[in-house]
Formats: sequence, C-alpha cells, structure tokens
Amino acid sequence: MAAFPTYVQILAEGYEKDRESAVIRTPFEDGMVKQLRSKSRVLVARSFTAGFDTLANYQAFITWFQTDVDYGASWFDFTDPEDLVVRQARIVNKLDKERPIFGTGKWRVPMTIETWSA
Repeated sequence: MAAFPTYVQILAEGYEKDRESAVIRTPFEDGMVKQLRSKSRVLVARSFTAGFDTLANYQAFITWFQTDVDYGASWFDFTDPEDLVVRQARIVNKLDKERPIFGTGKWRVPMTIETWSA
C-alpha cells in the first residue's frame, strides 16, 4: 500500500477536522427530538495545506498522486500529525488550488483527506 510522502509538510495554519455524525435525528410534533446511533464509525475529514520546499518535491507529489493513489481514488497510509498514529486515508478533493511562492521554488497545495474514526 502507498504511504503519504514524508517530504510533504502539513502546515498547522488552517488545519481542520470535520467529523461525520454517527446519529440520525428525528423530530417529533411535540418538539422532542429522538436520536439513534446509525454508524459504528464515521469518516473524519482533515483539511490542511501541504507545503513543498522545492519544485522537485512538488512534482514528485503530483506523480505520487497520479500513479500511486490513482488521482485520490486509492487508500494510503497516513501518519496523523496529531498523535503519530498511522491511519488509512484517501484524498477527497481534486487538487485545483496549487500555488507557487514565486522566486522561492516553494509550493502550497490545499487538500482534504478522510480517515475512519477509531
């Protein structure tokens, strides 16, 4: 199985988690709301900006994205920066907002990945 490249920097600024709900809510006529657990685990989306210090690293990542994880369709090993636990992940969005930092060779790529909750 592919692994998220170690040369990718996950920038802390803008890092967010969005946990899917595991319950179904049903409102009643009297105003009460019933909740039932509907899932044993949920997907957790992590949005962040990936930083690349060199053009070569950025290009290597694009090649990895296209070949190793089939444009984001395949799962890969991702070391969670919060607790350093390796989780299965996949890239959710297309990579469409890639930004060079002109004159530095650095690149920034916003992305969202999803993992299963523990």
